[in-house]
Amino acid sequence: MIALDSEIGGAMTIENVSWQRVSSGTGDSTATFPDFQLYMGLCGEDFLGTEFDQNYIPGTRTLVFEGDPLSVSGSPGEWYTIDLQTPFWYDGQHNLLIELSWDGAVGSFHTYLWNSPGVPRSLKAPTPDGPTGFLSSLMSELMLEGTAALPSATFGCIKVLLGSD
Repeated sequence: MIALDSEIGGAMTIENVSWQRVSSGTGDSTATFPDFQLYMGLCGEDFLGTEFDQNYIPGTRTLVFEGDPLSVSGSPGEWYTIDLQTPFWYDGQHNLLIELSWDGAVGSFHTYLWNSPGVPRSLKAPTPDGPTGFLSSLMSELMLEGTAALPSATFGCIKVLLGSD
């Protein structure tokens, strides 16, 4: 899945990612994902191609979390959060790729999705280790949390630049 730089709003160290379970109660309240891996990286385009690795700016694909298995649970409307094992520095200049991989699942944990019609911003694979997938305009609704980068001006510098009356 690709999150556009305009949607993120600036550079930050991403420390966790959250998904909200649908409020309708669709799906199971728990699910298990064997051999789960979460990657993040940077992308120079606003859309995806069908080859997973080709979407990344070379050298930016980073394994930020893995669990074998990953067990998730939550009531309808609750957020499920993954604390990254390796925080990811997002530069605020490129788009962010978020790649999830697992080998089958026990249960179905439905989270909110949204549609970006006509723009392929997610890529789904029929197998976890496949090099290519099929494009989709359906995307997970998610929340990124972490530490925002401060601009090069400090509060002291801002005071000096604004002056005093």
